[in-house]
Amino acid sequence: MHHRAFENSSNIVFIAGLSLSLGALAGCILPGEGGDGPETETGGMGGGGTGGNASDPTPSRAGTPSGGSGGTAALEPAPSDDCEGVEPLPRAIESDLTVGPGCVRIDDTEVNGSATLSVLPGTRIEFLPGGFLSVARYGGAATLAAVGTEAEPIVFTSSNPNPRAGDWQCIYLGGDGSELDHVTVEYGGAACGATGAGSEGMLQIYGSPRGVTHSTLRDSSTVGVVLDGTPTLFENDSFERNAEAPMRVFANSLTSIGANNRYDDGDVILVEPGLATRSGTWINPGVPYRVTAGFGIQGEITVAAGVRIEMTDGSLDVGSFDILGTAEAPVVFTSAQDNPQPGDWGCLFSRSAAMRIEHAVFEYAGSGQGCTGGGARVALMAAQGTTITDSVFRNIDGAAFQSDCGDGFEGWCANTFENVSDGPIQCGNELTACPE
Repeated sequence: MHHRAFENSSNIVFIAGLSLSLGALAGCILPGEGGDGPETETGGMGGGGTGGNASDPTPSRAGTPSGGSGGTAALEPAPSDDCEGVEPLPRAIESDLTVGPGCVRIDDTEVNGSATLSVLPGTRIEFLPGGFLSVARYGGAATLAAVGTEAEPIVFTSSNPNPRAGDWQCIYLGGDGSELDHVTVEYGGAACGATGAGSEGMLQIYGSPRGVTHSTLRDSSTVGVVLDGTPTLFENDSFERNAEAPMRVFANSLTSIGANNRYDDGDVILVEPGLATRSGTWINPGVPYRVTAGFGIQGEITVAAGVRIEMTDGSLDVGSFDILGTAEAPVVFTSAQDNPQPGDWGCLFSRSAAMRIEHAVFEYAGSGQGCTGGGARVALMAAQGTTITDSVFRNIDGAAFQSDCGDGFEGWCANTFENVSDGPIQCGNELTACPE
């Protein structure tokens, strides 16, 4: 009979076989003992939401000592189909710890300092109601290494025998170097105490992990992923049945979204307003980006063919911003409203004279909200020197575009205008028809 254990850098404990290293005897807590040792907490953090099933009360925390120079006492995981009686991980992990395979439970666990929590393939990690896992919340080099395989994935899930979305809170990844590969994360999403602000989202990325790849994020009560960091790889993932959206992405992290992610029909990627200074490409994820007002871009951005940007209101203020659609896959700037109307949003405003716009569609703009220049009712405010080709302006409450109308602006008239109420060009403050 083989017995597996949690391992750290100094101790291995085989509880079922009653084999313990002498260095781990002090403070070791066996399943079913009273937990007389002191609890170790970091930052006085509360558990956040409750979630779970009222008939499945949260087991009390054992007094498992935290890691450190003396090592962390370890508990043998039960088989993956029997988690009853498994004590949760320590509330603070301060030195390297390896868990699995089998069943592991978490209530509130923080991975701190330079510790790595390694999760072996085939491990099932169950969160107790309202639980969370926080990595490098306070800075430092702490990491989570959850690398499964296609045959033996790792599962982060609810301890509720009848699991529901929102049973637990979140996995929070700060710092650099964490990795999730062939991992399933499910039934979380409650307001998360690990963030300090109770933000909602099942996997919350605020650092620069090595990657989140070949993984499934599903059945969150809010969003599957909050992305406010810059993972090296974020690709080949699946998003299923997340209540609000698959992802909430901050402006500066949009260029981190990689290829071959899969979404449910009708999904949108929520984009939080902010200043994007990071250069790169906004790929076409196959679902729309939904953008709110207060969005600014200082980096050099390329918008790939087929991207659809749905504006809830306001305007986009951009710098170097090349919109490179194709005849088969234009880039579309449109309204996020269910019944779109002209003037639902403001305009795209660019200060760059080198901007290129090819095969784009601008529709339902012209409210003047957020458009520099006295609230101009236009769809596009562009500097002289911008090239606009093979593009469509339609259902605009105002003019198609505004410029100082220097040499060469007549080329803009070679585009298509449908139901544009004014202009279609506004030269300064003067509405101007295209030359005959």
